[in-house]
Amino acid sequence: MNFEQRIQLLDVDSSKICHGRPTNVLENAAFVVDRTKLKNSEDWLVTDLGAFENHGSSACVFLINDNRVVESHFSKGTKVEKQQLQTGQYMVRNVFEHHKRCNDFNCTSTVITQWDGEELPLGLIQITFAEEEHRISPHKHPHSGKQFIPTAPSTKAKLLKEASGRKGPLRIFDEISVDIGGVLDCKQSVDLPRDSKQVINAHQRSQKKAYEDKFASLLDLSKNDNALHNLPWMPAPRVVYFIDEQVDDIIRECCHPNSRCILSIDTTFNIGNFYVTTTMYQSEKVISKRTAEPANLPGPAMFHTTKTQKDYLYFAHTLLESSYALERIVFVGGDRDKVQSFFLKPLEGSIFLLCKKHVEDNIMEKIADLGLNSIKCELLQDVFGDERKKERGIINSDTTEEFLAKVESVSSKWDKIERDEET
Repeated sequence: MNFEQRIQLLDVDSSKICHGRPTNVLENAAFVVDRTKLKNSEDWLVTDLGAFENHGSSACVFLINDNRVVESHFSKGTKVEKQQLQTGQYMVRNVFEHHKRCNDFNCTSTVITQWDGEELPLGLIQITFAEEEHRISPHKHPHSGKQFIPTAPSTKAKLLKEASGRKGPLRIFDEISVDIGGVLDCKQSVDLPRDSKQVINAHQRSQKKAYEDKFASLLDLSKNDNALHNLPWMPAPRVVYFIDEQVDDIIRECCHPNSRCILSIDTTFNIGNFYVTTTMYQSEKVISKRTAEPANLPGPAMFHTTKTQKDYLYFAHTLLESSYALERIVFVGGDRDKVQSFFLKPLEGSIFLLCKKHVEDNIMEKIADLGLNSIKCELLQDVFGDERKKERGIINSDTTEEFLAKVESVSSKWDKIERDEET
């Protein structure tokens, strides 16, 4: 179809206008689509047949007066913003695409923009085979070997909106999938999100989009506030917050060879449009009357918009720049987050301790697997003690000798439980 035929989009028989997307077209055909009838006007070109590659574009400008083409000329630039259209002029723009797996399968899309820069709602999709018509299947991902089906822009927009809230990735994925109709009832697979990881990626994009307003004020604030340290802007903004007294405390409490104090690290999720990684340390200067345990005080924190290995290396190195004595931190507590573990890389002498909550979860999961839920409380008290009864468990041992003695004291009871379960 030439440009003179495509300008007829301005006057199309309404009975021939599609109010939905063409689905898996495997023949030479053309469709006029009213993009305003779709969830997102950009949805009109996505299909379950897979992804297409852009192979250029062309444009022609028409001057129309009294419903007649007065003149026309080819346009060197195909971007509307580069043109200065006069009143009565329309730009017809074609985009040529080849299927990513089958080069003989082509899709040409046409849109028309009028002189005020507004894109008209009707679009033309022309499907052509270079030779004989045949079946088409999506290309395969080079790493996973799975067929790659793109995600519709309307679904991406919904993911981005939901991911900026406080729902978890799995819940967002399930709710959007159900709303679309699920695998069985959706009209096209492109309308479905791929997996929960796509939700996490959308969350990171929403953070990146919103971080500028949140972090821009830090540029001025960091000039006057000595608690803000090492604020880079690229590749993503992040900053470490601490006061000198916190560093001095951590050195005194956590860095001598006989220290029993733990520097704990934890990262929030969805606190806002950024992450907050907090630390906490135990201070022997403040002892709880109720438990006789040292108090947990807030330590340095990192505010960041991405969650990568480099973020946690940056956090540790920023602390070391304030005092290299922090290299001697004896114990660091946290969870099993792989990227978070890079905080320990510069602290080569530190011993990692899994936090009590994660240890407790692991033990409870094992108890459930063994079918010992009836004595769960008793087993947990053996390990963690009972604060109400002021009883100390294995985890509260102060010395190696005390630890071994407590383990030996419960071993016979646990062995008997195992024998009873086997019989």
